[in-house]
Formats: sequence, structure tokens, C-alpha cells
Amino acid sequence: MKIAIFSDLHLTTGDSRRNQVFTALLDRLLASDVNELWLLGDIFDLFIGPYEFWRETHRRLFEQLTAFTRRGGKVLWIEGNHDFHFAEALRDTGVEVADGEFFRKVDGRRVWLGHGDLVNQDDQTYLRWRAFTRSFGFRFLSRLVPEPIAEKFLVPLGEYLSRKSRAHDRYDPSLAEMYKDYARKLFRQGYEGVCLGHCHIRELLVEDGHFYLNIGTWLDGEFLYGYWDTTQSPHPILEQATGGSPRL
Repeated sequence: MKIAIFSDLHLTTGDSRRNQVFTALLDRLLASDVNELWLLGDIFDLFIGPYEFWRETHRRLFEQLTAFTRRGGKVLWIEGNHDFHFAEALRDTGVEVADGEFFRKVDGRRVWLGHGDLVNQDDQTYLRWRAFTRSFGFRFLSRLVPEPIAEKFLVPLGEYLSRKSRAHDRYDPSLAEMYKDYARKLFRQGYEGVCLGHCHIRELLVEDGHFYLNIGTWLDGEFLYGYWDTTQSPHPILEQATGGSPRL
């Protein structure tokens, strides 16, 4: 099996360099024999709710994901803190949307997948905000907002968040050890692999037959993604998304 893994790309509503790199890479992956795409959250700076304007804004990417699933590929998208409540907007694409953390069995290996925003249990402010935005009440209210009003406010909000994210890194490098300890805890529970995002700290840790992968973020200009050929390696590697064809 061959899998491409992405997280924290923070694609914008405009024609940014990140958008261009990702759509070009997806074209190459479409033409390859990659079986699965794992999108581990915060693929966009903002993508909230079932609104039709998201489908129009990101039409090219949706067409690529649809083409991938129609050729027999699997696309799994885990909701992040910048993209959630969007399953309805992905209707007819064949993309599977999941919230939270869960495991997949890959050629007999147990792999834990998540966005990573549940790792830091000390950040109670964020955890309360996450619980609120994932609640039935929030989902219900978001459906009551008319499409024109949602577009008027959400698109500029996404652009603002993009500028804010580029202006400073809100993640503390000391979180690196917290995330590695979290992965090691899962290793002890019987998982051979752990794939997370959110903290924007790039990591490929291989220990005693286990691996922990975090892509980092594309906000730093390093357009890397995870590539895993399970017939060739017991763990993923980091690949460069630009500068030629990936090793597929």
C-alpha cells in the first residue's frame, strides 16, 4: 500500500503558493499508484460549515479529491481546529470525514491518526473552545446562518487567520517532548505508528519498530508531506512536494 499524508497546510481562499504546490502535487498523485490520502486537519486556514461557497472557492481541489476516490483511492480527512463541520460540503466527493482520533490497520500495522489538538490537556481554554465548536448547538446555529452572510464574514475571517498565522508562531517548541511522550504512550498500548499534526513541530521519530510522524506546517515554506510505501518501509518518510516528481 502507498499512502500520502498531509496536515496543517493552511491553504487560503486565494491563489497562494501553498495552494499551487498542493494542487500540482495532487495531480501527480492522481497519476500515480498511491492508494490513500490522509488529511490530518487544518488543511485550510478556515473551512467551517456546510456552505456551498466553500465548494465553489475550492472547486479545483474538490475535483481532484473526487477523481482520486473514483479511481479507487481512499481519502480520509480528520477535522482540525481550522476545518470542521464540513462533511456535507464534501458530499459526492467520496471523501471520508472523521472527528477526533482513531486507529487504522495498515497491512497488519496498528496506526493511530489524529489532528493532535487533544494532546495538550493542559490547554483548558482551547479544549473548552473545541468542545463548544463541536457541540450540537454550534452545529445547529451554523446551519441557521444564511449563505450570503456566512460568506461575507467567513471568507475575510479565513484571510485574517492566514495573515495572523504567518505573522507569528503560536506554538511553543517545548511541546515537542509532550507530543513524543504521547506517541510513546500509544506505542505501549500496541500501536506501531502515530500520525499527528496541530503543533507545527515537524518530527519523524523511529524507535524500536515504532514511528511517530508530524508533518509540521506549510506556513514555514517547507512543503513536506509524508509518503509511506508499506511494501518498502515499516514507517513513512518525509518527501518534498516541489522540485519534481515524488518517489512513488
